[in-house]
Amino acid sequence: MSPLVSLLMSLSGNAVGGAVSRGTKSIAHIVIAGVWLLTAYFVGVAAFAVYLAEHMSLWIALAVLAGSLVVAAGAALLIGSWRSKAEEARAKQLAATAQDATLKALTDLGADGSPRSLLVAAVVGLVAGSLLDAKRR
Repeated sequence: MSPLVSLLMSLSGNAVGGAVSRGTKSIAHIVIAGVWLLTAYFVGVAAFAVYLAEHMSLWIALAVLAGSLVVAAGAALLIGSWRSKAEEARAKQLAATAQDATLKALTDLGADGSPRSLLVAAVVGLVAGSLLDAKRR
């Protein structure tokens, strides 16, 4: 039985090593692609600046280029804030739905009116209420 366990351990070690190796290669490829894309971006901006400088004065061309980059950055920030607000709204809706489901479950638990179910509903309600109150703080 011992050789089987050692064989399985060595095979799992190779699988883990292969996965780490593939992950490292993937990260390296992403970094290399990012460097090339960043270089292409800078070259493109420089080419656009040279093109504008041929058609207008250099300072106006650089001002137009800087202004367009500021507008693009503002648009990216605006879109990011919209997405963040949408995610917050979804999280609040999910929390409200979970709270409503908890309260409905507690109400249903004590709905039959027996003393035992009312006692269980009260205890569970106290615990759930204290947990919900701790989340709000």
